[in-house]
Amino acid sequence: MDGMIEIKKLSEIEDDVRTKMAEVFAISYYEELSIISKDIEKLIKIFRDSFTAETFYIAFMDGELAGFLGCSDNMYRAINISKEVILAELGKIKGSLIFKFLDKEFNTPIAYTDDIAYIEAVATHPEARDKGVATRLIEHVMLKSGYSEFRLTVKDNNRKALSVYRRIGFVEVDRIKASFFEKKYFKFKIYMRYREETDIFEDDIFSQIDIV
Repeated sequence: MDGMIEIKKLSEIEDDVRTKMAEVFAISYYEELSIISKDIEKLIKIFRDSFTAETFYIAFMDGELAGFLGCSDNMYRAINISKEVILAELGKIKGSLIFKFLDKEFNTPIAYTDDIAYIEAVATHPEARDKGVATRLIEHVMLKSGYSEFRLTVKDNNRKALSVYRRIGFVEVDRIKASFFEKKYFKFKIYMRYREETDIFEDDIFSQIDIV
């Protein structure tokens, strides 16, 4: 993929791009999602219908899906996991255990004020990486979505993402040690914030959310 980047909201796209989204999501987050299943096709089935149309922005290059991000707020979470789908794909016992984890990670409402958004599920197609897709998506959302403050979480070993976020203007406000099960993948979750008007962090801004 190479060329101009076009961005649309998922709710505005007539073609069905959810399967491709789920594939890119599964590949991009495979390290973390492999605890659910090591089968990419199964992960695609689990996440295909979980993307909330009102929250996702999709980037296209040469007419092909190049990447996307979810912009959650106090009304919508970007990803909404279906228990029925989890049980169907993983079975009753494993599915019930996995759903408890995913329900907390993805389905929990965000208690933010109306002017704050949470950027999550940022993913880029393997063939479109290092071409500025994630940067364009984030900048587009910051300019067009109408929020005055943006927050996100990133793993400490994701140096490319950290570099992108810092270049855009996000600053670190906290970092939390990885849990026992997460330590094999990373050491810290880094919490970042962007607000053009001020750099004063007066509250515990991430106390109510903890995302994969």
